Amino acid sequence: MKKNKASSLKKITFGSVFFLALIFICFAFKNTKSLIISNAAHSTTGTWVSVTSTSGSPTARHEASFVQTGNKFYLLGGRKIKPVQVFDPKNRTWTNKVNTPIELHHFQAITIDGLIYVVGAFTGSYPHEKPVANIYIYNPATNKWITGASIPSSRRRGSSGVVVYNKKIYVVAGIKDGHWAGHVNWLDEYDPATNKWRILANAPRARDHFQAAVINGKLYVAAGRRSSASTNQTFNLTVPQVDVYEFATNKWTTLASSKNIPTQRAGTATAVLGEEVIIIGGESGSQSTAHKHTEALNVRTQTWRRLKDLKQGRHGTQAIVNNNNIYIAAGCGNRGGTPELNTQEAFYFDSRTSPTGLAITQSKLTAPTSLSFGTIAINSSSSKTLTLSNTTGNQAIVISSFTKSGASAFAFSSPYTVPFILAPGKSVNISLRFSPKTTGTQSGSLVVKHSGQLGSTSITFNGTGKSSTSRMEEDISKETVVLTQSLVAYPNPITDQQFKVKLPENVIGEVPFVIVNASGIAILKDKLIIENLTSILQFNLSERPLNSGIYFLRMNEHGKSYYAKLLITTN
Repeated sequence: MKKNKASSLKKITFGSVFFLALIFICFAFKNTKSLIISNAAHSTTGTWVSVTSTSGSPTARHEASFVQTGNKFYLLGGRKIKPVQVFDPKNRTWTNKVNTPIELHHFQAITIDGLIYVVGAFTGSYPHEKPVANIYIYNPATNKWITGASIPSSRRRGSSGVVVYNKKIYVVAGIKDGHWAGHVNWLDEYDPATNKWRILANAPRARDHFQAAVINGKLYVAAGRRSSASTNQTFNLTVPQVDVYEFATNKWTTLASSKNIPTQRAGTATAVLGEEVIIIGGESGSQSTAHKHTEALNVRTQTWRRLKDLKQGRHGTQAIVNNNNIYIAAGCGNRGGTPELNTQEAFYFDSRTSPTGLAITQSKLTAPTSLSFGTIAINSSSSKTLTLSNTTGNQAIVISSFTKSGASAFAFSSPYTVPFILAPGKSVNISLRFSPKTTGTQSGSLVVKHSGQLGSTSITFNGTGKSSTSRMEEDISKETVVLTQSLVAYPNPITDQQFKVKLPENVIGEVPFVIVNASGIAILKDKLIIENLTSILQFNLSERPLNSGIYFLRMNEHGKSYYAKLLITTN
């Protein structure tokens, strides 16, 4: 009986211990799970921290921009003329650079290939700030401002959203007359490489005082307002809807009203982390202090969530994304224009990361130093291609101007009007033509001004005009050549200055030729560049057209002489 009682006691004791252990494990698991959830919640809402500099500080300013290019951050613009300031995020130092050339404010700066662009800015005072007529470009490598392309007068406005997609600049919405009136829903594309503007589909609605973002091939427009000082509603007409533009289709959509921004405000900064467009800070008619709100739209699920607040509410500045952290500086602490701030903050989700970036290296514009056209009959012409290349560095080069000097017989043409951009590793071909009207040697030069090393590049050229009544005395163009084999040109007659000739053998490389008139006078001497082995020679005389008449094409190839009779007809 005692044995059974003891056995039962052991069973009870063991069962109790097991039960208590199970409770403890469950409790521990529950606490652990709670801890994990707590950490996950903390990481998903992120953290804002103050950034203290080791040297210098940002100039207090608002309606300014804060962007990264290379491995540095740049604070620029704002009310009144202020210096560009450079922040080294690794050493946490601030350095003052050159002032803006004019007052520039209310813009979302962007960067492409080491250059900072100011597009769609305002200048002047409240409430009738004026749209700036040109793009301005800051070159960090030279600490100089460049006056860029003119903005079409009918499309000028300020306080727009500005983004980069595939190295083209997109300007969306804005307002034409400061804070007064003239809200627009326009979307424009500017290609710096070709200096061309293009009007795209209008957005569903107008707004100003906002920043745009690109994610997954789409342009997102959230926050902002329709500033209306003319009706005493400067801060009140905030825009709740989120508009989305798809670059591939040139079409806009608007998210459902249930996806409207949770906290309506303007003067916000915008950043992209992962699949989220993050709207930071701002101002509104609902409160006198600047907003601390940080809200994120998941573009995949189309849902909003609240992230941790800014430590200091602010509006009128821009945010930088670097290595999964967000950096923000300056701005204004209350609705309106005061107080301007000189503080910085950084945001991160799980952990603070080290800033990254590749230092900007100024590029070099490479071109031949000279070109020779040789001897050309007067009243005829010869063309050559001048190739300009961006080499050595990793920064784009702004081609600002071409200046030709010397003999009037020389002319040039560029495929794009200046200013245009030459990206790293890219080239552009400039056409040069020599059309002598007199005999003798003539010379000229072309000076290219640009933002690359040295700032300008000079190319000299020369050519000799020779009387059309004399015989050309150079190799294959000698009129004493014995004609040994005739060829057929087709089509013949030639109506568009283009024709083909079939040789009896394949050729490759340079094929010199001369064209003489019916009197045996040399009219044109040039050469074909044959890149692949072929017996079909293609001629295009459209850049130096011949008048209607009978001509003879003459060539020497493989030790043989050839000729073909040409009948040229023109309208």
